[in-house]
Amino acid sequence: MELNDDTFQKINKYVRGQLPKEEAAAFESEIAADPALQEEVDMARIEMDGMEYLLEEDLRQQMADWENDAPQTGKGLKKSGSASAKWWIGVLVLAVLACLFYFIPGSDDEPAETPPTEKKELKNDPPPAIAEDKNKLPEKTPAPENKEEEIVKNEKPKTDQTKKPAFPNPDYSGYTAIAEATYNVPDYLSEGSRSIDENEPQNALTKGIRAYLDGEYKKAIKQLESIRPESDPQLYEAAQKTLAHAYFKNKQFGKAAALFKSMADKSNFNKDEPEWYLLLSLVADYGNNKAAADELLEKISGDGLHNYQGGAVKLKAKLEASKNR
Repeated sequence: MELNDDTFQKINKYVRGQLPKEEAAAFESEIAADPALQEEVDMARIEMDGMEYLLEEDLRQQMADWENDAPQTGKGLKKSGSASAKWWIGVLVLAVLACLFYFIPGSDDEPAETPPTEKKELKNDPPPAIAEDKNKLPEKTPAPENKEEEIVKNEKPKTDQTKKPAFPNPDYSGYTAIAEATYNVPDYLSEGSRSIDENEPQNALTKGIRAYLDGEYKKAIKQLESIRPESDPQLYEAAQKTLAHAYFKNKQFGKAAALFKSMADKSNFNKDEPEWYLLLSLVADYGNNKAAADELLEKISGDGLHNYQGGAVKLKAKLEASKNR
């Protein structure tokens, strides 16, 4: 390495520890490879150590002299104060000189430039492809030894999602039996069956009545529903009366109640009979018709002129007895 002013400045900074770490490391490599440079560095260290030693010895001598010159008695207080001040000023001056010598390089020294650092780009290299063995069969999951235990493990606990009512619904099933037991075939149907001549051609009405009396209620309903009001209004009205009873016996209590109510509303003279059968139809489906059934029952049982008052009173007693069970 060529020994010039720049080299000596660099040596001066190196021995004082003023070079950056990277530059100092590079310079140490140069020193190790160049004996002449190594010698200059060693000389610079010796000079620096010697200068520091001389400064320290000079400082010690100055301090010893100041101690000897310091007053030993209380005489000359003014001089002692000024001498003490001079002593401390001298110490500070020597300390400043030592710092300047050690830390401040020559006037031509310039701060070393830090070499720019190269930015390394990180490459996301894809992982090496793993060769697949096409002949290798996929591994099978071993079957559980005990299938029943596996089913029990995977089975989710069943929860009862049935919502129970806060209060149990009353059971009115007994009311249906009471209504059906109280029901009697009306006289016009039982008497009308005698006038039917089976040898003569029969229409839908006579066929429906015959089926009703034979207990074939679905067949009776089919025959009676086929009669339309536009074909024969009188035949239609007679068919509706029998159809209402067929609905009741076939346990179609809602349809039966609708027809009996319609007949009671239209009748100007004999409302008692359709009202009575309307009451039985409502009681048979008491859970859905409680209010209407109770109201009609109170009306008929309290009406002394009603043809079915006695039957209504007995029906009321049976219903009360059924409630108390």
